[in-house]
Amino acid sequence: MDTLLSGVVLWTDVGPVSFLIHIDDIARLLERYGVTAPLFADDVKVYLKITKPEDSVRLQKVLDVIATWTSDQQLSVSVSKCNIFIVGPFCCEANFYTVFQKMSHL
Repeated sequence: MDTLLSGVVLWTDVGPVSFLIHIDDIARLLERYGVTAPLFADDVKVYLKITKPEDSVRLQKVLDVIATWTSDQQLSVSVSKCNIFIVGPFCCEANFYTVFQKMSHL
């Protein structure tokens, strides 16, 4: 039997509960930055109202925190699925990056 070094044991009765405990860590981490980050399965959505340049800096910091957390957990970010969705006027010209790749705007 192989040794599990990180992550969650799949195809077991405790797998889903173990995953929830595992992923809850990122939710608590993001709460420290004052962002709304609902989780569903292995997806994380980050909501942040940006009204001043400092908010853009905070969003980039949150993206960096997610990238670091996933790397520490030996997980990966599907950068092709990452997007910035802007509602209303955007006060700040900014590009956002995750895992060193520029995110596209919807």
